[in-house]
Amino acid sequence: MKMSFKKVVSLLLVACLFATIGLFFVSCEIIEVTETDTDNKTAETTANTVAETTANNTPNKENKLGNYIVEIKSYRLAEDYQGEPIVIVKYGFTNNDNDASAFYLSLSDHVYQNGIGLNECYFVDDSANYSSDNQTKEIKQGASIDVEVAYKLNDTTSDIEVEVSELISFSSKKVTKTFKISSETNAGNNTVETTVVNTSNENKLGNYIVEIKSCRLAEDYLGDPIVIVKYVFTNNDDNDPAAFYIALEDHVYQNGVGLNECYVADDSANYSSDNQTKEIKKGASIEVEVAYKLNDTTSDIEVEVSEWISFSSKKVTKTFKIAS
Repeated sequence: MKMSFKKVVSLLLVACLFATIGLFFVSCEIIEVTETDTDNKTAETTANTVAETTANNTPNKENKLGNYIVEIKSYRLAEDYQGEPIVIVKYGFTNNDNDASAFYLSLSDHVYQNGIGLNECYFVDDSANYSSDNQTKEIKQGASIDVEVAYKLNDTTSDIEVEVSELISFSSKKVTKTFKISSETNAGNNTVETTVVNTSNENKLGNYIVEIKSCRLAEDYLGDPIVIVKYVFTNNDDNDPAAFYIALEDHVYQNGVGLNECYVADDSANYSSDNQTKEIKKGASIEVEVAYKLNDTTSDIEVEVSEWISFSSKKVTKTFKIAS
């Protein structure tokens, strides 16, 4: 099976997982705390009139994940360096392991809106007073530290669901909390459009559904021609959230010759690859765009999608004609 470069790291993780199948029984325990009581919320106004909501939640056994304790403490809205809305979640992290450890090496954090994951944000506006430094600080046994992580919002009205689990564990226990976002404190209005999913058997690939929806021509940053293909990805896996780039393998051809993926498109293309890596929960759907460098500007393009890891040879295919 031919495999794209972007999935090499994931293959190593999957190989390790397969080596342990049959050796352990996985217990499932999910602890959920939903923040809905406005009496427990306190608003702090920053220079950017961003709201921060804090919950009174003392760490206890329900917050234990292996040798660690995590408290999902609060959130606040802010903006990234482009003025797009983000949410900054504050965690309380305690290490009870014999060895020193850091938040980002011990725990796995995920934030969702309507079942669609939020990507982490690395470039935040200065007015947010945000620092990611504590994510990587190692703390000794018994020490605690507050950690902030910023995520790009999918929209500015939907609740945010925060989930934390151990990074490496045979337990599926999670600590979760849901925060309601007040529309009065929204920074922008970056709503996600509702997608209509074609659920026919022809579009099913294992636990996933994919529709090859459309294509459009554009240019890369050098002015060379590219094609941007839009997919609709639905996750029906009962067990785990999944992202398009991990779950499926996409290929595009002209006259039998594959097109390389394009990573830097011209600004005028209004192209974003963000949705490729967003994990979505069972039943959720998301539109994903992928850009490819054209071999020529006249030949038809043949799009093929298959499961990344599968013993089935089934593919979802579609051919588009390109006007010269």
